[in-house]
Amino acid sequence: MAAKILACISGKGATVARWQRGALAGLRRFPDSEKGWSEFEDYLSRAPRSTISIMVDSIDEDYRTETLPHASGSDRAQLVTRKLRQLFRATPFTAASLQDRSKGKRRQDQYLFAAVTRPDLLAPWLRVVNTLRIPISGIYLLPVVTLDASGRLNIKRPNLLIVSKNESGLRQTFCKHDKMRISRLTPSQEDSSESTGFYAEEINSTRMYLDALTVTHVDDIVTVLVLDHDGSLAGLEPAITQDRSNIECVRLGPAELESGLGAKATDMAQFADALQLHLLATARPALNLVPPTMKTRLQIHVLRKIVYAASAAVLGFGVLWSLVNTLLMVKTDREIAQLEQQTRSYQTQYQAVTQRFPEAPATSDVLRNSVEAAKRINQMRQTPRVLMFVLGKALNQSPNIGLENIEWVHGDPDVVQTGPQPLDASEHLVNGIGQFGIIGAEVLSYAGDHQAALRDIRLFTRQLAADPRVAQVEVIRLPLDLDPNAGLNGSTASQQTSQSAPFAIALVLHQDGGTR
Repeated sequence: MAAKILACISGKGATVARWQRGALAGLRRFPDSEKGWSEFEDYLSRAPRSTISIMVDSIDEDYRTETLPHASGSDRAQLVTRKLRQLFRATPFTAASLQDRSKGKRRQDQYLFAAVTRPDLLAPWLRVVNTLRIPISGIYLLPVVTLDASGRLNIKRPNLLIVSKNESGLRQTFCKHDKMRISRLTPSQEDSSESTGFYAEEINSTRMYLDALTVTHVDDIVTVLVLDHDGSLAGLEPAITQDRSNIECVRLGPAELESGLGAKATDMAQFADALQLHLLATARPALNLVPPTMKTRLQIHVLRKIVYAASAAVLGFGVLWSLVNTLLMVKTDREIAQLEQQTRSYQTQYQAVTQRFPEAPATSDVLRNSVEAAKRINQMRQTPRVLMFVLGKALNQSPNIGLENIEWVHGDPDVVQTGPQPLDASEHLVNGIGQFGIIGAEVLSYAGDHQAALRDIRLFTRQLAADPRVAQVEVIRLPLDLDPNAGLNGSTASQQTSQSAPFAIALVLHQDGGTR
């Protein structure tokens, strides 16, 4: 994975480190000279595909607090851009951050405007970065980065002065209600024998300067937070609070800074800017001074990382999908082998069992065709079952009627043979199809009494017609012809020897009843 490069640039040179696995690595100090720039280029060339974050610690900086009319969207961006051009005409390294917003009738926004006023301070270092085509993720001011320390250390005061000693000198940054107002850099002195007293005088001067600007009142208590990264400012606390009731001091040594912020004490002991580099890597400063012309390479870098991540995700998904398919294929092959083995075993058992079967009355083809025909008949779901139920019920109620034959038809009524008079069942057809029954019966115990036989036939007919499953009943043949036009034949002297009275009835069943 590509490392992130961190650099703190000042008038004396640059402190550079790599951010790897949540810690600083490869800390180096390069002087502000041709040799230092060359060594810096060699350092960066060993970290390809990296990005760089730059922090500036110099007296060539400027901060302005300005109030603008409230706006949003593109209007606000235009107002801020116009104001930056008015305040800082000679530098492209500018930025603005919204600090506060008034809630009165006249809604106004308070901004902090910041800039590096000497661009040539960064020019040689940026020339190396651009030569190696390294994307610049941000250019920040050291005081803005240091502000993150108070929040992470949970030190909240209405008037807070943060003091730290860096490679370029003593840095003092004043915050009022967590909003940055003023920052001062006092260059380091060659003679360090009186450094503690000198720093105490500078802090007291800053305190009086705040009162003169009416940023604070003389009675306000200002808390001085001393970030003593190497333990060299142990005597500063009593020096600045002596005979000063409006100043309190909180000093944090290397051990407290390591436990509270995570910066290694060994790194802070060797490099004065190590603490701020650690904060730069772990914080998101509000003011980014990168000009728009330098953001293109970073945007391409971010887009390339997105494309690489998407490609890796697609590749990973493809590999996972292939693995799953391979496992499923192996499982399927194993199941097929098991099924083939079971099939062979069952075939062996079947052959062993069939050898003990008695000889079948028909061949296997005939039996198979018979079963398939029975299945097809069953699937048709049309049987004379309803007709049988109707006849059975009527015959139970007519013991003097005997059944001779039954003809059941499900289909076209034209195929029903009812004698010379065709059966008219058109109103009971569905799609031209009907269900019919031709019943051949006789009157039992017939002794030649035609009237009694006709009464039994009529009673049997009414019982059939009373069944709700019967749509129509017609007698198509009687024991004798009652037509007055029929002729007479025979002899009065002949004795009647017939002891039965046959007749026939045609039934038309309802279609819904016939499908039960």
